[in-house]
Amino acid sequence: MGNPNGAVPTTSLDYIQARYGSDAINRSAYHTWLKYLHTTYRLTNDIVFHASYNDSITRPNLDNLAGGVTVDPDVTPRMARLPNPNVAPEHGRNLFVSAEYYFPKRAGFFTVSGARRDISNLIRTSVFNVPLDENFPNQDGLNLAGYRVTTSDNVGKAHVSTAEFSYRQNMVFLPGIWQRLSVFGNYTMLRFDNYENFRRPGKLANGGISFDHRGLSLRWNVVWVPVFRRSAVPANGWVAMEGESLTHDMQAGYRFSSRLTFFISGRNVFNRPQRLYWGPARTDLINRLSDYGAVWMVGLRGVY
Repeated sequence: MGNPNGAVPTTSLDYIQARYGSDAINRSAYHTWLKYLHTTYRLTNDIVFHASYNDSITRPNLDNLAGGVTVDPDVTPRMARLPNPNVAPEHGRNLFVSAEYYFPKRAGFFTVSGARRDISNLIRTSVFNVPLDENFPNQDGLNLAGYRVTTSDNVGKAHVSTAEFSYRQNMVFLPGIWQRLSVFGNYTMLRFDNYENFRRPGKLANGGISFDHRGLSLRWNVVWVPVFRRSAVPANGWVAMEGESLTHDMQAGYRFSSRLTFFISGRNVFNRPQRLYWGPARTDLINRLSDYGAVWMVGLRGVY
């Protein structure tokens, strides 16, 4: 028999299985009314203005409410992920305005838009590097000194503003089947009241080309995300940075009939990895390198 007075390591697998082997129950109830208003003003056949207001709600991920505790003491640094059953739903009040210009002969459009979202109870995921002489507060009695702890909480209030430019040009001025070619692009700028509440990129861009002729359909899309900071800046100044991302996706299909279509699609076709590094002064101190490869899908779609 074991020593009844002996200390049991709270990070051991046996302890975690014994403590969390039974079901955990968490309950919450709430109700809300979501308002929506949209207006459109057509200045001419080619120039259109839009404005809208709406309420929104974002409910916490179920893993944040009742997910299990994940503890990994065998990596460096040691890792832990804690759920937070007290995370409340995120509420937003959203205002959107846009001006659209449509090119003659259905040749495409150019759009300028702006939006503002005021958020209460913003749901935020945070990562804490716990010093060796401290413990992260938790209700399960775990000793998390020296761990990197990931958990979620609510921020009282926050807001984000965006400006967006969208463009699409159908090549109707080209000869023959090349009139079916189109190019498109989108550029978005984001401004946060407090970057620590979001930790997301401040700029995004995507664009590509498309071609449709009879049963043939082709799409090529490029998405660009710049370098951005993913975590709070610790006392030592070394902060987690997400490296620049440039990914290419493609889709192709051929419709044999109204009931049968062949398709092929590829994601990240040039196999660009995702880099997380310690910066911002250095880019060679890799924290994580995720090399998922290219993902291809080929098939036949039938309708009967």
